[in-house]
Amino acid sequence: MSTKKKFSFEILPVELVHRVFDQLDNNTIIYSIRCVCKRLHAIANIYNRYELDFRFMSKSDLPVMAHIIDPKNIISITLTDGIRTRSQIRLFLFYFHIHKFIRLRSLTLIDVKEQDLDKFQKHIMQYPLKTFSISFRYCYEEKILPLLSSIMFQNDLRKFEYKGTEQIFNKIQWSISYHVEHLAVFCDCCWRTVYSILSHLRCLRTLILKEANKYESDKFINVQTNITQSTCLTSLSLETYTNITMNDIESLLLLLPKLTHLRLIGQDILTDPSLFDGSRWENFIKTKLSLLNRFEFRFTRSAVDNADCTTVESLIAAFRTSFWLETKH
Repeated sequence: MSTKKKFSFEILPVELVHRVFDQLDNNTIIYSIRCVCKRLHAIANIYNRYELDFRFMSKSDLPVMAHIIDPKNIISITLTDGIRTRSQIRLFLFYFHIHKFIRLRSLTLIDVKEQDLDKFQKHIMQYPLKTFSISFRYCYEEKILPLLSSIMFQNDLRKFEYKGTEQIFNKIQWSISYHVEHLAVFCDCCWRTVYSILSHLRCLRTLILKEANKYESDKFINVQTNITQSTCLTSLSLETYTNITMNDIESLLLLLPKLTHLRLIGQDILTDPSLFDGSRWENFIKTKLSLLNRFEFRFTRSAVDNADCTTVESLIAAFRTSFWLETKH
């Protein structure tokens, strides 16, 4: 008498099946595996690490996901009201009971509208968020500023990403009570705000500034003497489009002795020539940034006359010392 062998995946322990689910997209779990048999149907229903990214789903998926997945089993949500997904956030709010996301760890809102943000605001403080990312085009600062401050006061929040107007971001009142470890800013961030971030976010480890610029109002900055003692920052990525000088960069980096990764991009046509000085960089890194093991940079400068021209060979020569070729290779 022959005996039928069960498909091996079907008899795996629930915990192992859930580990497999961790590597799969939601559509595969919901529309394929869940339909194989009653056991996998039940296992998919109790899987509690769903990460829903609606950027890659159709609007018709919303009611299906809302019907099948228990909100308490969702740990990550990405929503967008972009060109191809208009009114998606509003539909999400219609189909899902947002007050039931009791295990939500990550929330990303892209091109969110003010009226939709208002609805999230009522419940967002109840979520145990570790990551919060927000992107918007137009929003009243009297509404968004209190929300951002409240979210960052959460003890669990470790990662914050912002893509909105610089008028709002530069008015955020940073607090030493924030526990943010990773901060990414995708708007014009004034030089004064950079120092304020460093002096208040004592747990910060990674800082990404896509557009940090120095203006007339930033000339006189009161540098907090306790930044050096308190900062945990190990990675800094900074892009600038205004005339930031080597002195400005050095003054900032002096406060960050624990840096292991530094990425600098200068895209001003009048970039300070000293930023191209390999010898000066070598001396500064040796004496002030001894832990730095990865340094990426790209600077541009337009030659306005012949006297301003520096040969490429002379620039490269300063980076051909043993320090660059061997020590920091």
